[in-house]
Amino acid sequence: MALRRFVQLFGEDADEVGADPAASEPLELDRILDSPLSTFSPYRLTLMLVLAGWWLVSTDVYADIWTAHPPNMARCVCESLDGGAGVLFGDLANYSHPSDNPRACAACAARGGRPWCPLDADASTMAIGFAIYCERDWLLGLPPSFDMAGVFFGGLAGGRIADLHGRRRTYLASLSLFALLYGLSPFAPSFGAYCLIKFGIGLAGSAGNVAAFTLASELVGPRLRTPLTVELWAYMFSAMSVGTAATAWAMQALSWKLYVLAMALPSVLLLAASPPLLPRSPHRLQRLEKPLQLRTTLLRLLGKRDPQRAAVE
Repeated sequence: MALRRFVQLFGEDADEVGADPAASEPLELDRILDSPLSTFSPYRLTLMLVLAGWWLVSTDVYADIWTAHPPNMARCVCESLDGGAGVLFGDLANYSHPSDNPRACAACAARGGRPWCPLDADASTMAIGFAIYCERDWLLGLPPSFDMAGVFFGGLAGGRIADLHGRRRTYLASLSLFALLYGLSPFAPSFGAYCLIKFGIGLAGSAGNVAAFTLASELVGPRLRTPLTVELWAYMFSAMSVGTAATAWAMQALSWKLYVLAMALPSVLLLAASPPLLPRSPHRLQRLEKPLQLRTTLLRLLGKRDPQRAAVE
C-alpha cells in the first residue's frame, strides 16, 4: 500500500514496481491546491496574510526618509575659528526652519566660522548624531542607496538560495537576519557602520521577499494565485507606506532611534509568528521526492471536508 502511494505521488515506472499503469501519474498539485474549500480555509488565508506581511515589515528604506531628513539647526552654533564668541544659528541670517540650512551655513562660512550642533539639538534626525550638516548634508542620501544596493544583490541571490535550501528555511533565515540588523541599526557606532548595516538589511530583506513570494505562490492553486499573492502584496505595500508615514508623524518629537526601533518591532513579531504556521512548499517536496512530508503538508493545507483529501490519503 505504501509503495502504491509513492507511485501515485511521483509517477515511477509502473512496470518496475508492479503497479497499475493508471496509478503512475504524478499527483496534480495545482488541481488539489485549487480547491475552493481549502483556498478559503482560515488556515490558508492566514498563511497568505503572514507571507504578505513581509511588505508590512519591510519599512527599512522608507524609514530613512524620516530619520535622515535635514535637521533643525536653531540650537546649533557657528563657532569662530579665532576663538571669538559663537553665534546661534537661530540668531544667524533670520534662521527659522531646516529649509534655511543652506543660507545659514553659507552665512556661517562667510563669518569664517564652522557649524557645531549639540547632540540634543534635534533628536528626530540622525544628521545631528552623525554630524551630517552644512557641506556634509549630501551624505544623508547614502543610507537608502546602500539599502537598495543590498536589495539588488539579495534579489539576484534570493531565488537561487531558496531553490537550494528551501523556501521556508530561506524565508526564516532572511527574516531573522533582517530583524536583527534592523534592531541594531540605530546603535551603529558611526555613519559608515550604519550604511553597511543598511546594506545587510536590504540584502536580507530582498532574499527573504523572494522566498516568501515563491512559497506563497506554491501554497495556492492557479485560480487564486494572483489575487492572494500579487494583489494582496500590493495592498500590503500600500498599507506599509501609510503606516510608516503615520508612525513618523506620531513620533516626530521623539528620537529617531526610537522610531527605527518601532519600525523594527513588526519584523520581530512576524518572525515569532512564522515558524509554527508555515509549511514547506508542496511543489518543492514533490520535486525532492519526499512523499511522506508531501502528504503531511497537503493534509495540513486541505480543509477537513475537502474532497481532495481522498486523492492525497
